[in-house]
Amino acid sequence: AMDMAVSETLDKIRALAEMAQGSPQMQMAAQAAFAAIDPRVSEAAQLVLQGHSHVNNGNYAAAVTHFSAMLRKHPTVADAYLGRGSALAMLGRYQDKVEGVVE
Repeated sequence: AMDMAVSETLDKIRALAEMAQGSPQMQMAAQAAFAAIDPRVSEAAQLVLQGHSHVNNGNYAAAVTHFSAMLRKHPTVADAYLGRGSALAMLGRYQDKVEGVVE
């Protein structure tokens, strides 16, 4: 149930961010709004966004570390597995990517 709530929250945050053309202020406002709904969902969504920020900035090793740490705390959040897999692929660590999904 939590992973679905996180995914729905991330979708809403992304939609708001796109409306503001990726404005960091809009992302922060969206995160604050969703924090009032369920702090656990908000925390997980923020962690996923931070991990994707590492990927977008080309910091793939940092993204892998971030997503791995996040998954230890929130193991059911599918977006974190996708983000970690993307970062691993960008590092050419394809076997790690497969093993990370199978774990």
